[in-house]
Amino acid sequence: MNIKIKYNFKRNVVNFFGAFGYIFCSLQWLWATALNFSLIMAFVSFISPNPSNHIVKSTESLGFGSNPLVIIISIAVTIIMALITMYIIVKIPSTIVKTTKKALHNTAENVAPLVLRIQHKKDTKKNHIILTPRLVLILKIILIITPLILSFTSKFVDKQMFDFYIAMYVSLWLACASIVFFAFQYILAVILSTKRQDLW
Repeated sequence: MNIKIKYNFKRNVVNFFGAFGYIFCSLQWLWATALNFSLIMAFVSFISPNPSNHIVKSTESLGFGSNPLVIIISIAVTIIMALITMYIIVKIPSTIVKTTKKALHNTAENVAPLVLRIQHKKDTKKNHIILTPRLVLILKIILIITPLILSFTSKFVDKQMFDFYIAMYVSLWLACASIVFFAFQYILAVILSTKRQDLW
């Protein structure tokens, strides 16, 4: 039992750095999306144009500013929204880690039989266990490189909010942080003798 607890502790320490790798990967994607936002919006409006694009003008005030009931409701709504915002800020990192990890591992599990077939190997449990962690590593590399490419292509987007060199500097910094955390995860896994299939 002590051996199992010790191994679980080692695995959690190793995956702690993997979790930070996923968080920085998510920040990379958010940054790349922000840089290409105008292009994305243009694409969305091209796919689903909205013919009735009217501007709503506020003409009158409802005049409930001095009503005590409205003030109490407004304060209550503000407090609720603040609490929801705090909850989201606390939960977002763990949600990002769990979702990204699950998506990556599910993709690797689904692709593994196809890769084994291409390699003319049998789809056995042993081959699956060997191949899946390698596919996860490849997917992590793709997850880091793709937003870098998207950040570079933002150079060709009109009305860019940030200077290209600043955009690339931030993108490269986030990519380096992702690489460092994932690399540290795999190095620690070797040092602490953690199984590759247990890595996030």
